[in-house]
Amino acid sequence: MSRKQDILKSHEELIRSFRMKFNSLKVAMKNYDEGHLSEAHTLATHIHIFVHDGGRKQPSLLGLIKRKSILFENTGRKIDGKNLSSDLTLCIMRIGPNGLKYIPSLGEGPEKYPDMRFSKWWEAIIFKDGQKNKISLSRKNVIFGMRNQAG
Repeated sequence: MSRKQDILKSHEELIRSFRMKFNSLKVAMKNYDEGHLSEAHTLATHIHIFVHDGGRKQPSLLGLIKRKSILFENTGRKIDGKNLSSDLTLCIMRIGPNGLKYIPSLGEGPEKYPDMRFSKWWEAIIFKDGQKNKISLSRKNVIFGMRNQAG
């Protein structure tokens, strides 16, 4: 058997791998939501495995199971180009007894944003710095940044 045949997985094996990774992702999300912020790296790594295609030698898990063409839920609002302060499209600021806290918006609010094809969702700007730096970050930038922070 050639080395290439050893690497190829059946559709059933890919689905099993997807389920295992998805369950692991859910555990990391739960831990993060409970305040274990160190799980951010684990979440970024899982998301990278699910969605990033690094060429023929490193396809995404969603690509391997032929699910990359699904629509992705857009929970972020559009960047306001006129806003002079920082713009965090995926967060809501909440003020409570312990001060200011950023929480995920998860599509809350009066507006519902349209679902998007993967590439548009992945490259959409989700953060804009209102300061001199004029930094803009997409989901892809954030995931790659977090994932590459290991060690």
